[in-house]
Amino acid sequence: MAYAEYLDALGERARKAGQTLMVHNHNWEFERQFADVSAYETLLAHTDPRNVVFQLDLYWSTRGLGTAEGATSVAQADDLSAELVRRLGNRAQLFHVKDMATGAFPGRIEIVGAGGIDFPSIFAASKGPVRYYVVEHDPRFNPAQPFDPFEAARAGFDYLTCVRY
Repeated sequence: MAYAEYLDALGERARKAGQTLMVHNHNWEFERQFADVSAYETLLAHTDPRNVVFQLDLYWSTRGLGTAEGATSVAQADDLSAELVRRLGNRAQLFHVKDMATGAFPGRIEIVGAGGIDFPSIFAASKGPVRYYVVEHDPRFNPAQPFDPFEAARAGFDYLTCVRY
């Protein structure tokens, strides 16, 4: 709770200076470690929406929420991310868009559009307040499977230009 209160105070200072404090998530913030409450829930409860907004990483929210709720597929976890987006409302101002491989849940990070996350349904849950969609793909650290960040960005951008919701 102390960290949430610190972020709120910092966010207030940023807001008064014409800036925006955004918090980025990973999967661990959705684990219920603190009296059956997740760190993400603590952030939501102890920060003012005027002071702290969220750049929601859709891979990590899908993975974290899905794991916390016992999901066995990407599709089950998609619904949880969509519900979170509805709850965040205007506090979700940026999406980190990266995909999850299908198969055993949770899957590895995949190029946007080549995995199983249902981005149209998650985007639709935002009802439009999200201002930025950032294509992100963490590199694969495997010499046998080279990674071209420009190809990943191009493929993700091409996919997102076709998404309708």
